[in-house]
Amino acid sequence: MYFSEVFGIDPEVMERENAFDISLVSDLPLFIDPFLIFQSSNPSYRKLHDSIVRYVKFLQAKSIGNSIASHQMQEWFHFKEVKQNWLGFSVGTNRGNGLKTTFAKGAIAGLVGPVKDFGSEGITKGSHVERMFLFASGTGKDGLSDFITNLCKEFLLTFTAGFAKRHLNDNQCMEMRVPRVSFNYESERWQEGTFRLPVYRTEYVLLTPTNLLTHAIPWINRPELFQKFGGIVDSMEDSHLRGQVNDYLWLIRLKRTFSDGGSRV
Repeated sequence: MYFSEVFGIDPEVMERENAFDISLVSDLPLFIDPFLIFQSSNPSYRKLHDSIVRYVKFLQAKSIGNSIASHQMQEWFHFKEVKQNWLGFSVGTNRGNGLKTTFAKGAIAGLVGPVKDFGSEGITKGSHVERMFLFASGTGKDGLSDFITNLCKEFLLTFTAGFAKRHLNDNQCMEMRVPRVSFNYESERWQEGTFRLPVYRTEYVLLTPTNLLTHAIPWINRPELFQKFGGIVDSMEDSHLRGQVNDYLWLIRLKRTFSDGGSRV
């Protein structure tokens, strides 16, 4: 049961709108890839990149030299899976674990350690948020996608609301109050927002641009899924991802050491 079937949309319209045709029965093994945001020349994606970097720099500032209270850790570092986009590894459902204490402690350790210069790199183009995940034990592409999806939530809601306005009937949508849509840097709290969204079985549905997704090939064992994912980039293994991040960090530290004329690594 795909979105196009349930809402009576021609699959060609989904493709033309760059909206991936999700299943409304079970999560599909797809993930928002931060590199597809960071390396894009699309102005909207460049704004997403900047907003992601800004939030990570906020986390960094709070992590260095500060005692973070329990309620602050939950507000700033805990992220539920955005289940309404129906992406991830959950089988027969769209409910995942999200990011909680393990992620928070690992992220803080990373931001006050080797990556504490995040956002002010002098030898690379831009800041790469995925570096902080090296310190979160067991975090792979699913967790990384959860984090990125939360930080892109307002964009995805606006994207979906725009699609709904153009292609869906009024009786297929509802005004929905959505929590944790955007971060207010003055109050240092997440704010809710209201959007008119597609609704399936009393819950809103969130669409994702196809060109931001990667897929996990080993999970896909049905011909129609191979055909459906034909235009989506393959994702790398978690160990490969962590290895690349580790190598990247190590090279940065070496280059800075030698540029300073020292011998410390």
